[in-house]
Amino acid sequence: MKPTLLLVLLPAVLLAVGCQPSRPEPDATALVQVGGSVVRVTDVRTEWQRRASRGEAPDPEVVLQDLVERRRLLERARQLGLDQDPEVTRAWENALVAKLKERELEPQLRDASVSEAEIQSAAARSGTPAPRFGEVRLAVLRQEFSPKTSATRREQLRARLEQIDPLKLPAEGFGALAAELSDDQESRYQGGDMGWQLEDPEKSSLDPAVLQAAAQLREPNELSPVLEGRDAFYRIRLLERRASRQLSPKAALALAQHRAVQHKRSDLERGFRETVAAAVPVIPLRPLDPSEITPPLSAATIRDPLPANP
Repeated sequence: MKPTLLLVLLPAVLLAVGCQPSRPEPDATALVQVGGSVVRVTDVRTEWQRRASRGEAPDPEVVLQDLVERRRLLERARQLGLDQDPEVTRAWENALVAKLKERELEPQLRDASVSEAEIQSAAARSGTPAPRFGEVRLAVLRQEFSPKTSATRREQLRARLEQIDPLKLPAEGFGALAAELSDDQESRYQGGDMGWQLEDPEKSSLDPAVLQAAAQLREPNELSPVLEGRDAFYRIRLLERRASRQLSPKAALALAQHRAVQHKRSDLERGFRETVAAAVPVIPLRPLDPSEITPPLSAATIRDPLPANP
């Protein structure tokens, strides 16, 4: 090659070499690639620590193989589009919402306390004569939790009771549903029937949330919404009520205090939702057309109410 031509081509060659994209540095923490995901040292360490916190002594190699198997199953599920399934999406969203509440709302609710002024205000807000109490016979469904129960698990327990269809309940009480759903051992095999209970807060063994809700039920077999008590979620049905008498001043004060706490919790929950609303803007884009959700019935889907002539 002539020297002149070499001098002309050399800068171009050097420029081309310099423009070659540099290969990314290999990830020294990556251990195994499973489909489109990678298992890293941090993944194994996190899982190892989780198991160790439960009193296990896991072999890191076993933990790695378990993670690989889990990632393989997840990758296959994604290949089949199961991550887009509406039920899967909703379950994931429920877990995420529960985790948000556990982090930002639950600490406020745990620390909620009321002053003497708030108790007096709660008593004045009722605008009714002093409460009265007697005896009440209830059917109950109970889902127990503890201070260590996660927010996700609590939401699952609450959802089990929320899904009850009042139209499918027996004429009285909860019937066989109590044996299936309730962990109250004294009533679960009696259709949830707890027998006669005092409504006096000073003498009743009932959870205050149950006692307060029972006072709001008027008709036999009327069903309460889901109640959150001290250590359980409840749904109750009123079976019977006996004549009541005047509350003592001490009992009236205890009930006013309970109402004040409930009012404080409602304020905290409302403030939490307002904080979330301020952090996450909502921008309407277009009106909803109801026909997009519930299309009109076609003639083929409408049954003739009268049988055809033989």
